[in-house]
Amino acid sequence: MRIVAKLALIALIFSAFQALPVSAAAPPQAHMERFIVVLEDGVDPYGLANKAAETTTGRVGFVYENSINGFMIEMPAAAVNGLRHMPGVAFIEPDIEVSVAAQTESTGYDRIDADLNPSGADYSGIDIAVIDTGIWYDTAAGQSHEDLKLRWVTDCTGAILYPLFGNCSPGGVDGNGHGTHVAGVAAACDNGLGSRGIAPCATLWSFKALDDSGSGYLGSILASVDLVAANSDQIDVANMSLTFAGESQALTDAIDAAVARGVVFVVAAGNDSHDAGLSMPSAVDSAITVSSITDYDGIPGGLAAETCYSDIDDQFAVYSNFGSKIDIAAPGTCIYSTWLNNTYHTASGTSMASPTVAGAVARYLHDN
Repeated sequence: MRIVAKLALIALIFSAFQALPVSAAAPPQAHMERFIVVLEDGVDPYGLANKAAETTTGRVGFVYENSINGFMIEMPAAAVNGLRHMPGVAFIEPDIEVSVAAQTESTGYDRIDADLNPSGADYSGIDIAVIDTGIWYDTAAGQSHEDLKLRWVTDCTGAILYPLFGNCSPGGVDGNGHGTHVAGVAAACDNGLGSRGIAPCATLWSFKALDDSGSGYLGSILASVDLVAANSDQIDVANMSLTFAGESQALTDAIDAAVARGVVFVVAAGNDSHDAGLSMPSAVDSAITVSSITDYDGIPGGLAAETCYSDIDDQFAVYSNFGSKIDIAAPGTCIYSTWLNNTYHTASGTSMASPTVAGAVARYLHDN
């Protein structure tokens, strides 16, 4: 009898387990990718961005309305074809990863006679935008680098914030050094400290589009260009010492639009020893694309010995990109300039040649 009871109990337990519902396996997460969506003229970018996010289960980032008309969105890769055929969409590009035009640790740019500025020269009446890793400032004291006149700081590296649109926000201190160095090459003040820029004490606008590792996304670059275009009544020159391989019609259109509003864009050719037409933004015709020369003593003649970098004096820099897209070359090897925490640093690259030209353009605009 006990055996029968035990068997009955076992059968009851077994039947209870059989009756338990089996939960279905969770569906796999769709692979998400980032895209730049450019819209036709007259289309409301906010309205279509909301609609795109809803129909693709995506998340909207930046919305552009001053240079190009469009937005950045992160969504399942499989949804891109449907979005491409949505009424009002002109074209879609992948949101490409971007990095600083790589620098090599490296002193001098007397070659362009920046040292002939009258003592105490002040170009604060001209405004230069630096789209880079930001510009260092003392966040606790609320003060800029001792050698820079910093007016505006904006962080365009923010995360995607849908359903709130992820626009640039105040702040964005440089934790890399690249953007601060670039800013000093163009505009370090003639105040007896550290270095002296080509357009001393020009007013700086910082657009942090790359993170502290020196990398970021095209979407953040476009957001920065869009803000430069929005402030074209105040910004005279914009420098971009950054690069990525390939093409981008969206970035070309954005820079073209900002230039049409009166902002002169100066960009680095890149440091890959190849054709500048293979990279962006160096391939953009409306921008001034700058390659680099090596000049160790600021004097022509090719007689100086190498200092911080192994190259030949008064020659086209061995690292510099070249080709038909180059508009001008400038000293870019062994350039001493501002750095993090009120310090100074020597670096080489077309990243340094570009702000040399940006500073010269600022001086020309100021003096003419």
